[in-house]
Amino acid sequence: MSGIPTGPETPASNLTGIIVAGGRSSRLGQSKPLTRIGGRLVLARIESALRPICDEIILVVRKGQDDDVAETGLALRMHIVEDNWHDAGPLAGIEAGLAATATQLAFATAADHPFVSSQLARALADAADCVDLVIPRIADRMQPLHAVYRTSVRESMRADLTAGQFSPLQFIRKADAAARVRFFSEDEARLHDPELRSFTDFDTEADLAKVRAMLPRREVIRPDIRPGGV
Repeated sequence: MSGIPTGPETPASNLTGIIVAGGRSSRLGQSKPLTRIGGRLVLARIESALRPICDEIILVVRKGQDDDVAETGLALRMHIVEDNWHDAGPLAGIEAGLAATATQLAFATAADHPFVSSQLARALADAADCVDLVIPRIADRMQPLHAVYRTSVRESMRADLTAGQFSPLQFIRKADAAARVRFFSEDEARLHDPELRSFTDFDTEADLAKVRAMLPRREVIRPDIRPGGV
């Protein structure tokens, strides 16, 4: 399955966006990328953040995914690819995205991150000189699904998957042992995203309610439609 974006060209940025969207959303009970927050699909929110800074956006879905995520991605001018591993988790999604990436660097994120920051993603890419991975570390937790990967790591990632090693954190630790990782501290991240909203995700209805409560009021009110409404 594939799609080629059409429409106005954007300036070359030497960065590709990868959105990993093959999760089953079983705890939420509905497709997370197609969930509406502030009247917009989460997938569309991510697209609008990545489009100004990326040469292309790649959307990774799982084989046989039976929702409308791929079709929505096509409508948003994304390139659609399927991962090659059955239930291997986000590492497989990142690997599939890197296999389709034409630039040297890719920013990978999950399809349930509604508040991706263009500024932070670009800063992570700018920090990738002489390293293969730029990984934010927030509250002492690594964030492999909001990180920058050099496309040359794809072969070693594939080797891990072939060996049945599906952990992104294990992959990062091996790269760190080879001095190929730049960790982006929480303080550095706050320079570009002061409230660290980029790292917000949701798995349950309770999480979703909290995410919706984070929206500024202006994002959900349209007084131009009918004055005097809420």
